[in-house]
Amino acid sequence: MLPILTLCSSASGRALLLLTCVALLAACGDSDTPVDPNPTPVVIRTSTTNLGLVDPTEQRAMTGEIVTFQVLPNKGHQTVSVTGCDGELDGITFTITVTEACTLTPQFRETVREDVADLFVEQTIIEGDYTLTYHLYTPEIEANIRYPLILAIHGTAEGLVAEDGLFENPHLVDDIGEKIGRPVATGWVQPHVREAYPAYVLAPLVPTSFDPEEPWADAFLMRLYDRIIQNLIESEQVDPDRIYVTGHSIGATQTWFAPGIVADRFTALLPTSGVWLSPVDDITQEDTVAREYPYLSVWSFGHRGDGDGRVVDMRQMHILMDNENLTTTRFENLNAQSDRRDALQRINQPLRYFATEYSFPCGSQGAECHYAATDTMATEPLMYEWLFQQHRIDPDALELTSQTYLNNELTLSWRVPNTGRNHTVTIWLSDGDYWQRLEGIRASNATYTQTLTAAEVENERIRLTLTDDEGFVYGVVDSDVLLD
Repeated sequence: MLPILTLCSSASGRALLLLTCVALLAACGDSDTPVDPNPTPVVIRTSTTNLGLVDPTEQRAMTGEIVTFQVLPNKGHQTVSVTGCDGELDGITFTITVTEACTLTPQFRETVREDVADLFVEQTIIEGDYTLTYHLYTPEIEANIRYPLILAIHGTAEGLVAEDGLFENPHLVDDIGEKIGRPVATGWVQPHVREAYPAYVLAPLVPTSFDPEEPWADAFLMRLYDRIIQNLIESEQVDPDRIYVTGHSIGATQTWFAPGIVADRFTALLPTSGVWLSPVDDITQEDTVAREYPYLSVWSFGHRGDGDGRVVDMRQMHILMDNENLTTTRFENLNAQSDRRDALQRINQPLRYFATEYSFPCGSQGAECHYAATDTMATEPLMYEWLFQQHRIDPDALELTSQTYLNNELTLSWRVPNTGRNHTVTIWLSDGDYWQRLEGIRASNATYTQTLTAAEVENERIRLTLTDDEGFVYGVVDSDVLLD
């Protein structure tokens, strides 16, 4: 296939395209990195461990180049350090300015959950006769930086306990193995997560008495959550283009239909162990998927041993998405390192729809499997890295204005109405499975030409992604390859 050209990007942006940046390329923009006047070839190797992986396992480079590796712990583990090469770890991306041959050695350890309930501040909001209690975690913030916000919606068990008054806020109890206190909110505030991915976490607390028939499956509550989010955008340093919603069980139900109630608010959905139940008759699965999901990212988690056909119903949502060309990439347990390496490559492609269906043993089937999916999702480093890459897609940010294929030359032209100095259009080619990255160039160039044989492009699709200065994809355009 074609050689892969690489794209410079800010490591702090955790870009989808953080691969390898050659400092000497003018296309990468200005750099403060000293240029080696006499570059020499070296090999950077990595040591192996059964607690995580490094991708790639080896890189050949020239001194003076900037190269990146991705250091991924296993589920339930975290990275302690990366030694042997003088570099910087940001999220799971380790960046090195090459000076000599070296061996990169990661150290991982099992994650031990900490009690983080005291980091949340209790607040209330009143709507008519109803008072909603919610808890808010505020990250350590820096001036002039906006941070993502996670709306974390609990399940029925927490609502039952809240109704009984047994805990001040069972939503913040992180007791793995019990039917209360799923890590829907607390997972995001564990030390290794909040340090790597600082974010606001909004955790509403809703007793089941709100609606005994279908608790939380209610448009009123979602609009109330939206009011809180808008207030935080105006009063805090919340990034309005990175609003993520996640929920367990009936909280996942609200996660699925949230974009249908509040359009143009959310960036990514992370439902676990829950199905679609529309709170409003005229808001259907089909309409919501067709109208709102093209501008969202989705990763659902469930367990095949869960009762009441939840995984089957969750699968139906992804079938509807597939029918709208929002193709879902599916994973199972993600236990083997080969599977994790493949999944790591997938999240570095221009993909935004994923589903994980666990099948590992979880005691007696039913309830234990119902909770196991959420507990396991909360310990998955891949999920955190993926989620915090997501940026709201602007349907008007990028327009493909022309496409020609003549004499084995593919030529694309586009229009970007509002673009910054370092915004980049990246061209991808898909064979229906993997996306091959062709080139990333300045958005202002507005044209791209590549020599491709008819065999290379037959039955394939073109995808253009628009990336901003921080490395976030905010524009996407798809097209079939039109042969002459």
